[in-house]
Amino acid sequence: MNTFPKDLIDSLASGEAIAVVGSGLSLTAGLPSWPQLLEKMIKECDEHVVGFSESNELRQMLIHGEYLAVADECVKRLGKALYRDFLQRTFKNSSARPTKTHRLLLDLPLSRI
Repeated sequence: MNTFPKDLIDSLASGEAIAVVGSGLSLTAGLPSWPQLLEKMIKECDEHVVGFSESNELRQMLIHGEYLAVADECVKRLGKALYRDFLQRTFKNSSARPTKTHRLLLDLPLSRI
């Protein structure tokens, strides 16, 4: 028989529970994974940042799971305007739609997701 930890049950009952959800939940909705998004960001830097020569190094970091470091470097190199444009092109006109799992998550008594 599966049982849930008492702390989890108490947190849900009090409305204090939070869910930490990664990008994997949205893969089935058609959105990119963290590595896929970062690969697109590296390509964006290659195409739009003058003198950008770190793509091979960033791809190696991506292979080693250094996602935050890759994201930080790409955001810094792109600057606010290019980064915003990249995010809008990547997500705004996406055909992605919430999945059943997304809707079920919203039905839980969570204080934050």
